Amino acid sequence: MKKLLKNNLFITSSLLSTLIIPNITISCYKENKEEKINLNESSLYKKNDLSTNTIIKNLIDFQFKNNNTEIENFINWQNNILDTKIEELANALMWYPIFRGDKSIESAQLYSKLVTNSKEILKQTINKDWLWFLNHLNNFKFVFNPYGEYYRDEDDYQTKSFEYVSKNLFQDLVYKNENINITNYIEFVYPELNFEYKNKNLTSFYLILNQRSAIKGFKYVDINENHVVKIIPDILIFNNVNENKTINEFIKEYETLFKEEWKLKYSKEIEYWTNIDEEYIPNVINQINDIGLLNDFSLIHSEISYQAIKKMNENSLNTFRFTWRFANVKN
Repeated sequence: MKKLLKNNLFITSSLLSTLIIPNITISCYKENKEEKINLNESSLYKKNDLSTNTIIKNLIDFQFKNNNTEIENFINWQNNILDTKIEELANALMWYPIFRGDKSIESAQLYSKLVTNSKEILKQTINKDWLWFLNHLNNFKFVFNPYGEYYRDEDDYQTKSFEYVSKNLFQDLVYKNENINITNYIEFVYPELNFEYKNKNLTSFYLILNQRSAIKGFKYVDINENHVVKIIPDILIFNNVNENKTINEFIKEYETLFKEEWKLKYSKEIEYWTNIDEEYIPNVINQINDIGLLNDFSLIHSEISYQAIKKMNENSLNTFRFTWRFANVKN
C-alpha cells in the first residue's frame, strides 16, 4: 500500500511538474532570446535532436504557422524537459496501458483517479511534447498488439500472430528502436467519407524510422483554427520489405485499407442504430467521425487499424503493430 501511495504521489506531482517546468523555461527564453538554457547537460539518457531534421522541421513549421518566435520557444521547451519525465512516464504506462484504452479506467475502481492522472500525463506527451517523444524514442519499448477494440481471437488470428512474431521477429514480443534516423516521410490527404469532418485539412503522415518500420501521425486544423500535429504511439513493422515491395508501398496499402475500414465501420454502425434507436445516431457519428478517430488512445482507431492489418495479413503475415508500453528508467 505504501508503494501504491508513493506512485500516486509521484504521478500527481510529476504531472504538475510537466505542466509547470516548460512554462518557466519559455519565460526565461522570452526574457532573453539569446540565452538558451540546457537543463539536461548531464543527462543519463541518449536522445536525438530532430528539430533540425527537414521532415520534423516541416511539421513544426505547420503547427506554429511558420512563426519563428513560437517555433524557437517550442524547441527550447522540448529540449529542456527534465529527465524525470522518463520515470514519470514509466509509472503512467504501468497504470494506463495504452493498448487497453479507457478500459483501464473502467476496471480500476479504487484507483481510477490514479489511472486517469496517468492518462493525462501520456496525453500531454503525445500532444504537447511530441517532439520530445520522438527525440527520446530510443528510450521507449513497444509491445506487440494484435488486438482491436475487443480482446478476442478471431479464427486463431491472434494466436498465429503471436507465434510468428515470437519466432521470427522478437522473442519477447517487445520492440525497441535503437537508432532514430528519420530519412523519409509519406503523407495522405483524407477525402470526405460518408460524413463531414469537424476538423479541416485532415492528413495522415508516416515517419519512416528504418527500412521496415514507421510511426504514424495526423496533422489538421481544428475547429478553433489551431494547427495540430498528433503522434499515434504505435510503431508499424512491415516484415517482408524487399526490392519487389518497398516500405512506401506497404504503407500505401495499409492506409488504403485503413480508410476503407473506417468507411465500412461508419456504415455498419449507422445501419445498426437506425434499426435500434435513431435518436442515438448523432452520438454514434461523434464516436466514429474524425473527432472520435483522433481522440487520445482511441479504440476506434485501434479497431480500424486492426482490421486493416488483418486484411494485409490474409495471405501471409507481414504487417504488425507495436504499441507504446514501457519507458526505460536509468538511475
